[in-house]
Amino acid sequence: MKKLLTLLGSILVFGGSVTTVVACTSQIIYFTPITSIENELQEILNIQQDQPWKLKDLQTEVDTWYGAGTIKVNQIKTSTYSSNSINHPDKYRFVGEKIYIGSIILTHNWTEPVDNTQNISTIRTELNNLLKEKPNTAWNENELQQKIDEKWPLGGVNFIKISSPRASHEQLYYEQYLFFGKGNEDNPYQYFGAIMLIHDWRKTVDDTLPISDIKTSLKAILDMEENEAWNLKDLQTKIDEVYGLDEIIVESTSSIRSSNPGETHNNNYLFTGKGNANNEHWYSGTISLTHTWNPLISTTQDISLIQNELEKIVLSQEQYWTKETLEQAIVDQKLDINGGITVSEVELSKEGKIPVKQWKFTGQGNVINEYKYDGSLEIYQVEDKETFSETIYVDANDHKIKMIDGSAPGSTTDPEIGTILSEGTKEVIHIGWHKPTGGTDDYKAYQMPQTIEKVPPYISPQIKQLFQTFEYTNKFNDANVSKWNTSNIITMENMFRGAKVFNQPLNMWNTSKVTDMNTMFYGADEFSQDLNGWDTSQVKLMDFMFAYTQKFNGDISQWDTSNVSTTTHMFHDARAFNQDLIHDGKKWNTSNVEDMNYMFYGARAFNGDISNWDTSNVETMEYMFSGALRFNPKKLNWNVKKVWQMSEMFSDAKKFNGDISNWDTSRVTEMHRMFNNSLAFNQDIGEWDTSKVVEMGNMFEGARAFNQDISRWDVGRVGWHGSFDEDTNPEWTADKKPNFKD
Repeated sequence: MKKLLTLLGSILVFGGSVTTVVACTSQIIYFTPITSIENELQEILNIQQDQPWKLKDLQTEVDTWYGAGTIKVNQIKTSTYSSNSINHPDKYRFVGEKIYIGSIILTHNWTEPVDNTQNISTIRTELNNLLKEKPNTAWNENELQQKIDEKWPLGGVNFIKISSPRASHEQLYYEQYLFFGKGNEDNPYQYFGAIMLIHDWRKTVDDTLPISDIKTSLKAILDMEENEAWNLKDLQTKIDEVYGLDEIIVESTSSIRSSNPGETHNNNYLFTGKGNANNEHWYSGTISLTHTWNPLISTTQDISLIQNELEKIVLSQEQYWTKETLEQAIVDQKLDINGGITVSEVELSKEGKIPVKQWKFTGQGNVINEYKYDGSLEIYQVEDKETFSETIYVDANDHKIKMIDGSAPGSTTDPEIGTILSEGTKEVIHIGWHKPTGGTDDYKAYQMPQTIEKVPPYISPQIKQLFQTFEYTNKFNDANVSKWNTSNIITMENMFRGAKVFNQPLNMWNTSKVTDMNTMFYGADEFSQDLNGWDTSQVKLMDFMFAYTQKFNGDISQWDTSNVSTTTHMFHDARAFNQDLIHDGKKWNTSNVEDMNYMFYGARAFNGDISNWDTSNVETMEYMFSGALRFNPKKLNWNVKKVWQMSEMFSDAKKFNGDISNWDTSRVTEMHRMFNNSLAFNQDIGEWDTSKVVEMGNMFEGARAFNQDISRWDVGRVGWHGSFDEDTNPEWTADKKPNFKD
């Protein structure tokens, strides 16, 4: 029995009872009230008596009677419809659009046919008893049909005599009859289906039939499944239903399956009749048949593919959605057709009154319909999420949803033995915020506990600071953070510091207002994403930004660094980083940077092009390339006239041999260990102005290639110069070295 969906809606009726005349400049147009053809319209509706009208078909029928565009038909949804009712009142609004005026609502009453038929197998015993009424002779077929009609006048039971009488050696005769019912929901007959019965009487002659005699009917049974393979158990059941229990045995022998989805499949089956001269079975022998079928190909996709789009719908409204409005929004956004995705509210376990709901979206698609998606997913909705400042989280211990005016709780441990007393929060549904110390209105997001694993796909626009948000989180790597709107954020300092496993794409973030990125990815071991889309034009601080990252090698060549004032330790021990910080000939603008201490310290892979940086305002370059094992530009065309600190600048830079001969070092006071263990360095720096240098200890210690003449250096102010030339090139003779006072 087909069930109808409940129709919802409301109706508005208006109409007239008199003809309206409209005078135009060239003619008079007469409009007739649509109520004048009420009976005719009702007759059209009554054409369908046992099924509903399809709106398109009804419109076509009305157009046939009155002409296209004359009357428009709309179905009115009603909330009183019951899916269990047999009698259905469907309401339609007919609206006049040309010669008719007004509208009228009419009801289409139709009755759904009721199928009360039963499988003919339910009267197997009675049919057997009827056959046994002739124990000594065969039935006359007309007489047997007459008996059946007398016993089941409304049964619609007929039969086919499959075989003529045969007998075993004991002269017991058998006749085989196929009884079948003609009943269905469209007629009054009582029974449907078919069964095979045997009429026997005393006589014994072996007359089993070869199973090949029923090859056609067996093949017809196989072909009942057009789009999928038979389950062997189901196939045996079907054979037993038609030919009798244990009459024919089915076995699967082999399958020949196409390697390409959607193409033909062939399954082979062996049918064996159990009949012989000593039993009552009808068929003997075996026959092999092939079941050929073509699978339906499903085009549905998992609903998770549109999770982002569904989240955008849910988050687009501050007040709670309803099931109905959400389903309509899905259709309006063309994510699927009506009915393709259903929505239900998930019952949540909450501690107190917390402004959160969860919606479950279920795709109704399958291989036999046109819906796009299958599967399901859940999305939270927080009421007034933009202004609600408390943190909403899932308690990891009792799994209740709770809220707190602060950070979600972390784990607690026994201080004496170190065992965990309570689990820390793993999921935060809504990130709260507060005013930081100092009373500024730049609200700061509450820091996530170190145990956090899942966060919402949004943050409130009230949040301006993401300081330490995910600092030292152990397992956080949620893709939802990539969806955040960060257009109001001004500081990201320490945001992912020590977030050991975090590695989600952040290139779509709006960073146009961010001024502080200090220590942002410090120690984020796994992070290695492209950040070239970031707007860094307002950033001033980048100290330690990628320090101690093990894998980061993202493209950041197009960053606008024109406002950056300090980059100390920026790539300190960033072991994988090796990008050219220049794009299409446009280099990083470092004109405002004052401090580059330790910038590439220990960046052992780095050999990017930074040869033409503007360093005119830089004052300190201490340890800048110390331990940068592969750094070796051809030339560093830098303006270093303000630099006073160059201690250990190229120490342990094993391959460095760039031309720095034209540097203005007139303000430098510290050159301690500057080229210590710079194994390849051997550039002519004899013209450097060293008149203000006070410390040159270990300056060339271990610089084994260096043998340039620097004897003219002014070292009059140099105090300590111990180990200045220890373990150096033997060819670097004393006459090429400075003449220190002591």
